[in-house]
Amino acid sequence: MMGRKSILICAGLFIAVGAAGQVGATRYFDTWHFNDSLTIYFNGTATPTLDPHTTPPHSGYSNLSISDPFTGSLIFYVNGGEVLDGTGSVVPHGSLGSLGAFACLPHPGDPDRFYLFLGGDSIYYSVFDRTLNGGLGDIDPGEHRIALWDRLDGTTAFTNSAGTRHTLVCHALFTNDFYLFHVTANNGLEPTPEVITTGPILAGSLPPGGIKVAPGTDRLALVDPLHEEQLCMFSLDRNTAQIEHLFTYHWRDSLSSFEFAPASDLFYIGDNDGVDGSLYQLNMGSTDTAQISASAERLDVGQLGNLGWRPILQLAPNGVVYYFYDIPVEDVATNHLQGILQPDVPGAGCQVDLEALDMQQPWAWWRWWPWVYWPVHNAVGIAEESSGPRISVHPMPMRDAGWLSLETGDPDRIEWLDMTGRIVRVQQGMPHRDGWRLDASGLASGTYLVRPMEGDQVIGTVPVMVER
Repeated sequence: MMGRKSILICAGLFIAVGAAGQVGATRYFDTWHFNDSLTIYFNGTATPTLDPHTTPPHSGYSNLSISDPFTGSLIFYVNGGEVLDGTGSVVPHGSLGSLGAFACLPHPGDPDRFYLFLGGDSIYYSVFDRTLNGGLGDIDPGEHRIALWDRLDGTTAFTNSAGTRHTLVCHALFTNDFYLFHVTANNGLEPTPEVITTGPILAGSLPPGGIKVAPGTDRLALVDPLHEEQLCMFSLDRNTAQIEHLFTYHWRDSLSSFEFAPASDLFYIGDNDGVDGSLYQLNMGSTDTAQISASAERLDVGQLGNLGWRPILQLAPNGVVYYFYDIPVEDVATNHLQGILQPDVPGAGCQVDLEALDMQQPWAWWRWWPWVYWPVHNAVGIAEESSGPRISVHPMPMRDAGWLSLETGDPDRIEWLDMTGRIVRVQQGMPHRDGWRLDASGLASGTYLVRPMEGDQVIGTVPVMVER
């Protein structure tokens, strides 16, 4: 555990990423930093805030940025070949040379360490340590730009149900091999990958966003880079780290991008339909491709569909699937990102909003979204030196009500978050002799993250399992 002690709060089955705090249920990816042009702060709320910068808005694509899992404040981000701290200063050992950063995984046993994965066809890694550089963090000079593997591309990630292992998933070029690199609480990054052979041979390089893991189901999908109308669907066992090809679905046109719904079998496809930008919803709950085709519903994107083509989709921390058009068009309408506000709702009830997010600047030339991934399960480790008091809940599992006990703190409200990080309930903090009462009535069975708050301060977090 890298010389640091941590307390693991266990509550049966959990939701999201590792022992330090989690992506979906907490706030590792709460800040999206786009080069020097724009920062989006989701702030753990449904409506994000924006900070447009002074640099011209067409300066480039998104970069990797990591936030504090409890507060959502920016820890560090990557801008081209440099790593910058949360204040925007290049860290002392932040030069990546010609290597770009394409993924980041937290260390599940050490809340201060993060693995940055670098390169293109060949993969390297560096370690960002929050304890360096006076607490602002820096790349560990002893673990910087270390060669890991050759001839791999296309990356996504997932976490086991105990939160003790994160796994980077890569696909080998011109093969049907997946390479899985595990980051464990005990060992950190394990440099020898697990290789799984399944599915069709991919004769090309996967684009950014060309491979994703479903946040709410045990599925992994990728687009065949040579035959872009083919979507390969796989089953994924997060605990055994096994991947198995289920079927290949032939779409009617070239897929520009795709996205899973947060907590259901619904699936979204963007394509160009030959002339304009088209958006479709499908139900992937079956392996019968005819049944999947029958479920396809074209969503109404209004006249904006005539402005561009190839909608590029990305699920955000607030549960909205945002998209923009992959074509340079100059029009006032491109000052907004479009969004699917309720992506778990079938049909028109998913609510396509053509002005879902005002970008306060033209947005047409932005090519890709930042690195994010959405683990389903959660184990939260509270570091003694940084993450606040002990928290416990009982009974476990919970039915309609329970109790929250705190070592210190006096919360004025208690927030409940679902597996995607959406706040689904806020209750008033009412202390009693046995602690603070938790109201689980009306919540669906599943695992939630309970977050006591005192003003704007997060006192701590603890997973709670609700059973009906």
